[in-house]
Amino acid sequence: MDQSDSDMSLVNKTLASANNPRYFNPLVVDETSYISGDNVAVSPGMFAYYFAVEKRGQRTEDITVVSVGSTNEQPGDTEGMTLQEWSSRLSRLEDPVKKRTHDYMLDQMLSKDGHRLHKFELSQTREEELEILHTLPRTKLLHDRAQQMIDTNQEKLESVLSAILVDKFGCN
Repeated sequence: MDQSDSDMSLVNKTLASANNPRYFNPLVVDETSYISGDNVAVSPGMFAYYFAVEKRGQRTEDITVVSVGSTNEQPGDTEGMTLQEWSSRLSRLEDPVKKRTHDYMLDQMLSKDGHRLHKFELSQTREEELEILHTLPRTKLLHDRAQQMIDTNQEKLESVLSAILVDKFGCN
């Protein structure tokens, strides 16, 4: 984000961060378009960390990263796939490896300052990914999947967010 983005509301920041153009049109705020970071970087958390340090001059010891809402596609059955479908999947095989490597590297950098990467994601099959892509309107389906991710990780999410509030703001 540039300097003018710092005035953006938390709601718009959240919507921009979760806005994957595969499912939605980009969020437009004050004539600027925003999309989810995972369309720019394999690991949005790593990208955000570097941006905060390199572009914003934030001290590394002041940075905590919480990644909420990403999906992790599980391998599925390839029987009956067309050559085009198979080659499309083949070209994406390295994406999870890159994502995990970047997340590992980010966690290692954060650990130097006593922090760690808090990542919450939902595993789903290729068929579930395609269901989202081909369902219109998809808002209810995406909402249900997001709620599933939150329900699955509720205790961990609450624990992480409570710890951040205590650490950053002295709140209980």
